[in-house]
Amino acid sequence: MKTISMIFILLGGGVSCTNNLSEVSKKNSSGDASQTTKDLVLDNEDSQEKVAVPTLVAELSIEKVFELQQTGSVLLIDTRSPVFYNLGHIDGAYSLPLKSFKKGFESLRSTLDAAVTEEKKIVVYCQSEKCPDSFKMARALSSAGYNVSIFKGGWELWKMSGL
Repeated sequence: MKTISMIFILLGGGVSCTNNLSEVSKKNSSGDASQTTKDLVLDNEDSQEKVAVPTLVAELSIEKVFELQQTGSVLLIDTRSPVFYNLGHIDGAYSLPLKSFKKGFESLRSTLDAAVTEEKKIVVYCQSEKCPDSFKMARALSSAGYNVSIFKGGWELWKMSGL
């Protein structure tokens, strides 16, 4: 097990993602998704104490996300701020910034429920592989009862791939 502390800052200091996590990853036999367990250390809103939360999520490859997008079998959620979402996002993705989760979740709940009914995969992403916001969003959505996967490469990998 390795412990890492991440800080990711975009040029110009517009967005930062920080978190301390413990990580264990395993590739599945098909190689297109891996299961990652992360012990996220989250700030408790009511106090200064930290709470460690174990989370198991599937990480999808860019190929798998592209395939799901092309077949209409996915609901994509962009966790970045509206400014960055408006500068560019994966086609069809909904904006649900992590920083305004409570407000945004209520407005997106019926869309999430429809995706579940239609048996679509719910996939969240943020800026890049180094940004932990998608893991935090996956945890929040899982707590609300949704089965969520992560596109860990995020917007940077999607854009670099020319998709």
